[in-house]
Amino acid sequence: MDAKSTPNRLLTAYDEFGWKPVKVSRELKKPVYDDWQKITVPREDLRRHVEGGGNVGIQAGQVSDWICAADLDSEEAVRMAPKFLPETLKSGKQGIPTHWIYRSPGAGYRQFRDVDRTMLLELKASENGAGHQFVVEPSTHPEKGPYRWMPAFNPALVAEVSKEDLTSRLGHLAAAVLIARNFPPDGGHDYANSLCGYLLRNGTPCEDLEVILEACWPADKVRHHNVAGAISDAEAKIKRGEPVTRGRTLEELAPGLPKALAKALGEPNWGDKRLLSSLSPPLGNTDDDDNNEDGDFGVVRFKNLGKRKPREYLVKDVCPKGYPVVVFGAGGVAKSLGVLRAGIAIAGNGDEWLGLKVM
Repeated sequence: MDAKSTPNRLLTAYDEFGWKPVKVSRELKKPVYDDWQKITVPREDLRRHVEGGGNVGIQAGQVSDWICAADLDSEEAVRMAPKFLPETLKSGKQGIPTHWIYRSPGAGYRQFRDVDRTMLLELKASENGAGHQFVVEPSTHPEKGPYRWMPAFNPALVAEVSKEDLTSRLGHLAAAVLIARNFPPDGGHDYANSLCGYLLRNGTPCEDLEVILEACWPADKVRHHNVAGAISDAEAKIKRGEPVTRGRTLEELAPGLPKALAKALGEPNWGDKRLLSSLSPPLGNTDDDDNNEDGDFGVVRFKNLGKRKPREYLVKDVCPKGYPVVVFGAGGVAKSLGVLRAGIAIAGNGDEWLGLKVM
């Protein structure tokens, strides 16, 4: 379908290919009626809506044969997308492809934000019927002009990608965008080392890390030998139980970046510095020079902890060994005295406390 396709021809084509169009407000860029996820708008109503200055979106998800869109909200995401995303049908404004359209059965909505909460990119998808949509031709952006299919509307160009692969690729793209946008002004040597240490310790494969860094590393910044060399050096140091760098931590170099990278790459526990990774230095290696630039330690996964051991108690069924305990109650009921007596019983090898066995 060529660039001169009339709005009615496009609306007809969406129906024919099983894509569900919805009425969208030009100013708000979202549907303008309740329960739009459940309502099918007649084509004639859509035509009148467009002629009256309204926009059209495609509802993502199973209702549109699992069509979804990678919505690129940042200049860096647009620039780096070809290095991570499969070639497919695109849509955008002013000749800039901001929507990459895919068929991905079961894919759900994802969003990726910068450390300051600026939206970087989204996966407009829906696996639960909640409803997400993306604006398409024949719509007009209130500031940037008409939406256009690139090169033209042709569903045969839509690539099919598994939900796991698509989410992974978008996460890698988001990580590259985050690294580029938060590059410290005073050079890249420590930044490269701390990034390699943090991401490798938390399970990012070397080959994935190399693709991410090669895509986002500024050509005018000094590299530590080169990206591959920095990764190789970091991996060797981690295997020897050594700190990757004795310089500033990643959090110090780019505040908020470790947490944002963890979210982008799908590991919500990365930001917890209390957790230990099997790749981390031994606990005994805690001298002042080892500041664990990669987020201190890393993570340990429950599946690697082995079989759960029986819980031990200091006071049977009341005070577990090795865990904090909170005692609460109304004022004046002798909480402090009771806890003091419990401490004396435990420390003095007493037999019981308030009728409960001291272990």
